[in-house]
Amino acid sequence: SSPTTMSSRNSSARSAAKENEVMQFRRRREGARDGRLHVALMWNDIADLAIHVTAPSGETIRWNHMRSDCGGRQDVDMNVRAPFSLE
Repeated sequence: SSPTTMSSRNSSARSAAKENEVMQFRRRREGARDGRLHVALMWNDIADLAIHVTAPSGETIRWNHMRSDCGGRQDVDMNVRAPFSLE
Protein backbone atom coordinates (compact mmCIF):
# COMPACT_ATOMS: atom_id res chain seq x y z
CA SER A 1 0.00 0.00 0.00
CA SER A 2 1.09 3.52 -0.67
CA PRO A 3 1.49 6.04 2.18
CA THR A 4 -1.57 7.90 0.84
CA THR A 5 -3.72 4.76 0.96
CA MET A 6 -2.60 3.93 4.51
CA SER A 7 -3.21 7.51 5.61
CA SER A 8 -6.71 7.37 4.11
CA ARG A 9 -7.42 4.09 5.92
CA ASN A 10 -6.19 5.52 9.22
CA SER A 11 -8.34 8.61 8.74
CA SER A 12 -11.39 6.44 7.94
CA ALA A 13 -10.76 4.31 11.04
CA ARG A 14 -10.50 7.43 13.23
CA SER A 15 -13.68 8.82 11.71
CA ALA A 16 -15.56 5.54 12.31
CA ALA A 17 -14.29 5.40 15.91
CA LYS A 18 -15.47 8.99 16.52
CA GLU A 19 -18.90 8.23 15.02
CA ASN A 20 -19.20 5.16 17.26
CA GLU A 21 -18.27 7.28 20.29
CA VAL A 22 -20.95 9.85 19.37
CA MET A 23 -23.52 7.08 18.79
CA GLN A 24 -22.81 5.52 22.19
CA PHE A 25 -23.02 8.94 23.89
CA ARG A 26 -26.41 9.65 22.29
CA ARG A 27 -27.75 6.16 23.11
CA ARG A 28 -26.75 6.55 26.78
CA ARG A 29 -28.19 10.06 26.93
CA GLU A 30 -31.56 8.90 25.58
CA GLY A 31 -31.72 5.78 27.75
CA ALA A 32 -31.33 3.23 24.93
CA ARG A 33 -30.85 -0.33 26.08
CA ASP A 34 -28.91 -3.26 24.63
CA GLY A 35 -30.33 -6.67 23.88
CA ARG A 36 -29.12 -9.70 22.01
CA LEU A 37 -29.58 -7.60 18.89
CA HIS A 38 -29.91 -3.85 18.73
CA VAL A 39 -30.41 -1.52 15.79
CA ALA A 40 -29.56 2.17 15.96
CA LEU A 41 -29.86 5.00 13.47
CA MET A 42 -27.95 8.26 13.87
CA TRP A 43 -28.40 11.39 11.78
CA ASN A 44 -27.56 15.05 12.19
CA ASP A 45 -30.82 16.82 11.41
CA ILE A 46 -34.22 17.49 12.98
CA ALA A 47 -35.93 15.17 10.48
CA ASP A 48 -38.06 12.42 12.02
CA LEU A 49 -36.63 9.25 10.50
CA ALA A 50 -38.02 5.84 11.38
CA ILE A 51 -36.65 2.32 11.60
CA HIS A 52 -38.92 -0.62 10.87
CA VAL A 53 -37.63 -4.00 12.08
CA THR A 54 -39.39 -7.32 11.50
CA ALA A 55 -39.26 -9.44 14.65
CA PRO A 56 -39.08 -13.27 14.64
CA SER A 57 -42.82 -13.24 15.43
CA GLY A 58 -43.41 -11.57 12.03
CA GLU A 59 -44.49 -8.29 13.64
CA THR A 60 -42.97 -5.04 12.48
CA ILE A 61 -41.53 -2.99 15.34
CA ARG A 62 -41.86 0.70 14.50
CA TRP A 63 -42.95 4.06 15.88
CA ASN A 64 -46.60 3.03 16.28
CA HIS A 65 -45.97 -0.59 17.34
CA MET A 66 -43.03 -0.37 19.73
CA ARG A 67 -43.26 -3.83 21.35
CA SER A 68 -43.54 -7.24 19.76
CA ASP A 69 -45.09 -10.34 21.30
CA CYS A 70 -41.70 -12.08 21.15
CA GLY A 71 -40.02 -9.44 23.33
CA GLY A 72 -38.60 -6.98 20.81
CA ARG A 73 -39.04 -3.30 21.52
CA GLN A 74 -38.19 0.15 20.32
CA ASP A 75 -37.01 2.09 23.33
CA VAL A 76 -36.10 5.48 21.83
CA ASP A 77 -38.07 7.49 19.28
CA MET A 78 -36.38 10.83 18.65
CA ASN A 79 -37.89 13.94 17.07
CA VAL A 80 -41.50 12.79 17.36
CA ARG A 81 -42.25 15.87 19.42
CA ALA A 82 -40.42 18.82 20.90
CA PRO A 83 -37.83 19.29 22.16
CA PHE A 84 -36.23 18.20 18.88
CA SER A 85 -32.65 17.02 18.76
CA LEU A 86 -30.54 19.50 16.81
CA GLU A 87 -27.76 16.97 16.23
